[in-house]
Amino acid sequence: MAYRTVLFDFDGTLMDTGKGITASMAYASKTKGIPLALEQTWRYIGPPFKDFLAEEGVAPEDAADMIRLYRSRYFTEGWKLSTPYPGMFELLDALEAAGIPAYICTSKPETITAKMVEELKINVRGYVGADDVENRHKKEDIIRLCAARYGFALDSSAVMIGDAPRDISGGKLCGVSTIGALYGYGRPEEMLAQHADAYVRSAAELSALLLG
Repeated sequence: MAYRTVLFDFDGTLMDTGKGITASMAYASKTKGIPLALEQTWRYIGPPFKDFLAEEGVAPEDAADMIRLYRSRYFTEGWKLSTPYPGMFELLDALEAAGIPAYICTSKPETITAKMVEELKINVRGYVGADDVENRHKKEDIIRLCAARYGFALDSSAVMIGDAPRDISGGKLCGVSTIGALYGYGRPEEMLAQHADAYVRSAAELSALLLG
């Protein structure tokens, strides 16, 4: 179908952010002296870091320190290691040229999302990220705020694109269409189990779906 609004996840969908995230987590792990399963990238790239630390059995007080250490490194240096997936920036330009607004809906903190959008000149109409103060972390809450902030309808004319199960489940809870990005950090079997409306393996396949 012809979508009127396109919503992108950030990590693993628009951008390959793995190197910077992993390096920043390794810094926090080494500094704090708490080992983490950093080889299991699907568990920690995209979701809130605190969820991954809780799964790893890190005590809340230690987790708070590790999040602070991680952000001190990622917000200054780690984000610079990010690169767009091949053809993704060209797709954003094509969507804008076609008059189809694109937005970012990410579990990444909104502060660093804003910095990266500006510094990397990512061609989107707007963005919504996570916020610790407002306790905004669930993908469905982020999508709903994006719709309220930018004034588009939450129906099948909007589509949420992401590489993690929560992107698809969150999109469904909001009543929008969904596309699973199988080239990202999510495990294919978990993504396929979400039964998104469509799946893609590249920006080229995504462009064909969105623009025909």
